[in-house]
Amino acid sequence: MTYKKQLVEAFFRGVYHILIKEAGAGTNISIIMKDDNVVFVDHDEENFIHHHAVEHKDRCREWRFSGNLGFGGKYRSQTNKVDYYSEDTSPEREQILMTTNQLLLEWKRKFDKFVEDKF
Repeated sequence: MTYKKQLVEAFFRGVYHILIKEAGAGTNISIIMKDDNVVFVDHDEENFIHHHAVEHKDRCREWRFSGNLGFGGKYRSQTNKVDYYSEDTSPEREQILMTTNQLLLEWKRKFDKFVEDKF
C-alpha cells in the first residue's frame, strides 16, 4: 500500500469516527480470530473507507449513513459535510448537523496541517 493511500484511508477513518460519535452512523462489528488474537472489525467503517479511498474517477461522493439525521443522513466527500432531507428538520437534527460539520472541518484542517508539516 502506498503512503498516499494510507493517508487517504487515515483521513476517511477519522471522518467515519466523527460520523459514529456525533451523527450516530452505524457500526456492524464482527469478532474474529487473527493470529491467535481476538480482533474487532467494523464492516460499516471498512466499507466507508474502501469506497472513499479508492483512486478512481467513479469513487464514492456521498454515503448514506442515516443515523441521528434520519434516512436522508448523508456524508458528502466533495464538501466534507453531512446533510439530511429538509422534511426531517428538527432543532435536534440541526444541532447534530452543525456540530458534525464543525468537527469535520476541524478534522480536515488538522489533517491537512499534519500532511503539510510532514511533507
